[in-house]
Amino acid sequence: MSMVPDPTELARVLSHYDTGVVRKIVEVRRGAGQSMKWAIACERGALLLKRRPSGVDERGLALIQEAQAAAAGAGFPVPESVAVRGGAALLRLEGRLYEMARFVSSTPFDESAGACAAAGAMLARLHALMSRMDVPEVAAGGRGFHRLLRVQTELVAAGKRLGDEGRRIAKNLGALYTLAGERADALGHASWSEHLIHGDWHPGNLLFSGSEIVGLIDFDSVRPGRRAADVAYGALQFSVIKGEGPVESWPAGTDEPRFEAFVRGYDGAGTPLGDAERQSLVWLMIEALIAETSGPLAGTGSFGEVPGLSMLRMIEAKTTWLRDHHARLASLGP
Repeated sequence: MSMVPDPTELARVLSHYDTGVVRKIVEVRRGAGQSMKWAIACERGALLLKRRPSGVDERGLALIQEAQAAAAGAGFPVPESVAVRGGAALLRLEGRLYEMARFVSSTPFDESAGACAAAGAMLARLHALMSRMDVPEVAAGGRGFHRLLRVQTELVAAGKRLGDEGRRIAKNLGALYTLAGERADALGHASWSEHLIHGDWHPGNLLFSGSEIVGLIDFDSVRPGRRAADVAYGALQFSVIKGEGPVESWPAGTDEPRFEAFVRGYDGAGTPLGDAERQSLVWLMIEALIAETSGPLAGTGSFGEVPGLSMLRMIEAKTTWLRDHHARLASLGP
């Protein structure tokens, strides 16, 4: 199915909700690229409509709703859901799923230490909540990023698309992905207990007002996993350094004060990470960065609008830097 709505789709969808007069509809380009979102100004106030991608597993969807409801019930800033006429939480229409919630006004992630600490602290509290939930057989968010066989296959395919330099970098990344997975497991990752984790903790899934978090908007990747993997992914996303120019010109390092603030925030709001978990973070960050980009590069030779070779150069620079500085990063945050 096309991601692009036909001219009458929104009218048909909105006819199932008590919105009153609709004054304005604007597409929202943030969060997961597979779901379309629209901000709606209407008599009922400011609302956000989300269209889920087709093919969502029903049991995975049930887990998403359960986790979202548990978080809302525990006082997390989950936007209030708006029901379909008749009381259903989701609208099923012509093979698609839609859901609506109150729109939460927010400001962009300001990259401050305070915002990173708040994000780490909220993740710790969410882990405490999810650790008390049953772990299902079917997850919403797949298998994560740790030691996946598909990554090596995808890197080979990406290298073939991108010439001699692409093959060289892809080979290096394959070796580094293997090393990172082995190092994480040598620290005990495979033996640590599993519970539900968020699976996609990044600034696009949190709404900020300055350094305060005012909204938690996406549970689509909830799955069983180890908390260290969730912390590592969050630390990566909240500390990554971008640049103004082409991605291969971005600084190789991570923002250490932001990394430290995130980990300190996590440790201060729940059960602190153990020494082995802390040492595993950088290796898991390396795995996450490679696994997140290998699929699109294999499939299209690019990453969104970023040329594939540029993306590979940036990933190689950042993962190599992480490998070379893993000991210092592991010492930050206690």
